[in-house]
Amino acid sequence: MAVVLVASLSYGVWHAGLDPYRDLEELKTHLPKLDRESSYVASSSCRSCHPGEYHSWHRTYHRTMTQVATADNVYGAFDGSKVISHGMEYTVFSTNGQYMVRMPDPDLVMAAAQGQMNPAPGEIPQVDRRVVMATGSHHYQTYWVESPRMERLMQTLPLVYLIKDRKWIPREHAFMRPPDDKGDFITQWNHHCIRCHSTGGNPGLQPEGTAKAGMLLSEVGELGISCEACHGPGEAHIDFHRNPLNRYSRRAKGYNGDTIVNPSGLDHRRSSEVCGQCHGVYIDAGIEEERYRYDGIHYRPGEDISDYRYYIQHPANTGLDRHHTEFEKNPGFYADRWWEDGSILAGGREYTAMSVSCCYNN
Repeated sequence: MAVVLVASLSYGVWHAGLDPYRDLEELKTHLPKLDRESSYVASSSCRSCHPGEYHSWHRTYHRTMTQVATADNVYGAFDGSKVISHGMEYTVFSTNGQYMVRMPDPDLVMAAAQGQMNPAPGEIPQVDRRVVMATGSHHYQTYWVESPRMERLMQTLPLVYLIKDRKWIPREHAFMRPPDDKGDFITQWNHHCIRCHSTGGNPGLQPEGTAKAGMLLSEVGELGISCEACHGPGEAHIDFHRNPLNRYSRRAKGYNGDTIVNPSGLDHRRSSEVCGQCHGVYIDAGIEEERYRYDGIHYRPGEDISDYRYYIQHPANTGLDRHHTEFEKNPGFYADRWWEDGSILAGGREYTAMSVSCCYNN
């Protein structure tokens, strides 16, 4: 989405050596906004009534998928290590309790990747950026730095820290790719990672004609995958149950049609789709792609996800003519995601395979 960078390179000024992060709360102001205005209330609001479920969830990797980069959450050794990614040098270090990286200016690297500039080797200057957000906590962890020019934009640090091996590697070495793939793994969290690595994510693309047109003023209900990712926004549920008369009435008379979704009460298709919203290969259906850029995900647990997504299948798994046609039109798309026999290549795409299985469809 080149418009983001074009519209924003002149926005704001970064001063080398300036430390605007005085405490955790101030650090959070540099992340995607944590008060999504779509009835999300965050997991802390669920804790008092559902302590068992809250503590069970709190121990999961879902919760720790995306976190603020603090000493409690960062696994990487910011010890002065130098790593080369696509011929560019990155040095990770810490100072004054902050996680830092000396790197080629990520805004200019992004501009070059999008064809907006054609710098000579070594022409992009090295800058120091603070790591403000971490993704992953199971096998490895990757990190994000803010853009001083673009408000709330999270730029990739193209390195991965292998937790078990205690080792840094270039991000391009962490993903299985076709041998001739020359992808540079330059990305922005606000574009696609926000979809599944946060709850209630909204890229927040600002429309033309507004003061910050083209910028991504992203919002999330919560970082990581929390209660509302699977149960839906909880505001109405909490408002209803905050009144003790409503709670007693529900127990005494029974209550049909709750104010929130419990996936265990859905049929096998709808409950599986709750997982499939992240664990599948899909493209947005109809106008959803355009709506998503400006207003985030519209699907809610319990709805028919096919109203919002089209799930793509390898023809080897279905034999359907339309899947063969799709494959022939874009074989590169499939090469990035499936082996030639139709086995899924990328991890975390279980719904794609399950949805064409006999167990699911019979």
